[in-house]
Order: sequence, then structure tokens, then C-alpha cells
Amino acid sequence: MEESIKSAARWFVIASDECIPRLSTITVVPLTSNPRDKVRDLLDVMISANSPAGKAGGLRQDSVAACTFVYSYPKDWVVAKIGTLPKEVVDEICKQVAKLIEPSK
Repeated sequence: MEESIKSAARWFVIASDECIPRLSTITVVPLTSNPRDKVRDLLDVMISANSPAGKAGGLRQDSVAACTFVYSYPKDWVVAKIGTLPKEVVDEICKQVAKLIEPSK
């Protein structure tokens, strides 16, 4: 499984660049460019590859941050940083993840 994660997956890492060196495990949200997966859930965040956010994030195809799938992995499974999403997109992804983990009232 580790090799498939290293070779194929694109993730949004939920941690600031300043914190990552101190972490052994990172929390991530998968980014998918599979057309059948595009915005299948109200918590998903669409990122157009041709938008300023997509270009800054290093996306080659329109992608969806699948915020209903939050994972934690050893940090050394991340092999490269492909870009940095703008603050407004990061804030939207974090807002959607917060909705997922927010306790029921």
C-alpha cells in the first residue's frame, strides 16, 4: 500500500509548513481529478486547474478536495510538495473538514 500512496496520490496536507518538520504523522485530504468523483458531496471543494488557486497548487487537472475522507499517514510517505494553495482555498477546505468532525449538537 505504501508504494501506491507514494506514486499515485495527491494530498492536501492539513498542517502549516512551519509545523510539518516537527510532525511524524500528517493529516491529509485526498485530491482527486477523476471526473466521476467531481463534487460528489456537499463537503467537497472544487479547484479548477486553470484558476489562480489551481496554478498555485501545482494542479494539472481540475481537482476536488474530498473533505469527507480525512487520513493520517507517516510524514515520510509524502515524497514531494507540488504547490501551495491560496489561503481562501485552504480556509474553505479546513471549514469543510471542521464540519465533518464537529460534534453533533
